Amino acid sequence: MNKHLTTLLSGYQDLADRYGNDDPLVLRMKDEIERCREVPAAALPAERRRAAVPSGIWNRQTQGVGARP
Repeated sequence: MNKHLTTLLSGYQDLADRYGNDDPLVLRMKDEIERCREVPAAALPAERRRAAVPSGIWNRQTQGVGARP
């Protein structure tokens, strides 16, 4: 589930509790949630992080006094 859908669901629950399930705003949010659920996974943005890429920061050797040759 993506962040946008999670945010919509949370807002929908809050508005439905406050205004009821038949309020026009609540009904529009419900329609938006249904549209987001119908989007295929291929249309969602790809994960930006790459798995198992070693960080250069953690692999650096110190230079200077006391450094290993």
